[in-house]
Amino acid sequence: MLGCLETRSCGGEPYEARARRGCAGRRLPWLAMDFAEVRLLNGDVFVVEGTLDEVEAKLSDAARSGQSRLGWFTEQGTDAPVGVNPAHVASLKLAEISD
Repeated sequence: MLGCLETRSCGGEPYEARARRGCAGRRLPWLAMDFAEVRLLNGDVFVVEGTLDEVEAKLSDAARSGQSRLGWFTEQGTDAPVGVNPAHVASLKLAEISD
């Protein structure tokens, strides 16, 4: 039995969609992404290096450290440092990076 590789077992989704999230939402280690998309309340979007857990931890640490603390990240593609005020973050998700 092929499990996730069978079309019927995953609701007929294309292979690429299943592979990104795994059949049951599990992350597949060989497809793990290491970039996260941070969307701010004003609509600005930053794609930064790090897993969701790493980025969330940095934002949480900055939020607990005080009102004026920033979470510092490396922006994807520019390798430039970017500081994010955790109070201004609207959403955090995996970034879709295409080569």
